[in-house]
Amino acid sequence: MNLSELVEAIENVVQDSDFTSTIITSLINEAVLKIATGDVLPGKYQVSPPLPDLYVKADVLTVIDAGFLSLPADYNRTMFMVVDANGDAIRVQDSFKKFLVDNSDESSGGVFVCAINGSRLHYRDIPTAATALTVHYYQTPETLVSVSDTPSCIPAILHRKLIVGYVCREIFNKIEDGIEGQKINTNYYATEYAGGLLDLEKIVGIDGSPDYYDNQTDYC
Repeated sequence: MNLSELVEAIENVVQDSDFTSTIITSLINEAVLKIATGDVLPGKYQVSPPLPDLYVKADVLTVIDAGFLSLPADYNRTMFMVVDANGDAIRVQDSFKKFLVDNSDESSGGVFVCAINGSRLHYRDIPTAATALTVHYYQTPETLVSVSDTPSCIPAILHRKLIVGYVCREIFNKIEDGIEGQKINTNYYATEYAGGLLDLEKIVGIDGSPDYYDNQTDYC
């Protein structure tokens, strides 16, 4: 479904002129970003997997004497491999705290280990001259702007469940705010969206260990 089709599908469900196409488009892009970044899978302690079509690699340069560098502007999640200029893989440590504890000595030398913290890639040892590294990760999806733009990073068969479901859940949650009893429409589309996340997990699959929603916890 392209942006025009998604907006029309949501308008047909909501039928509330207060929610303009501009508002709906903003929520659609919010949904795509949420799905790409990973949302908590229903009944599990893990988030939905990265979207394969968003995989990219980019070259970055170490900063002399800094010990860290800024990740590419389009970095979104799961930097799973770093390769040096010789083509050798550099170990990526999951825990930033453990990385600091294990590598407290900021010695000069070639990069042999790294870790992510926020929008930065930290590394040890610290080169005395700028060194090229290639980082492999999943990028932020492009914002849908034109009516013909399509969120192709998400399987087309799940556009209705995931994107329409997410947006309708958010809109009906506002419409039904303050009513007595169950939020019938909100709950219906929340279930649709949740089912879409589980379907996404089956279609995309888990490549390696799953990402857990509390995976920012550091263990020394």
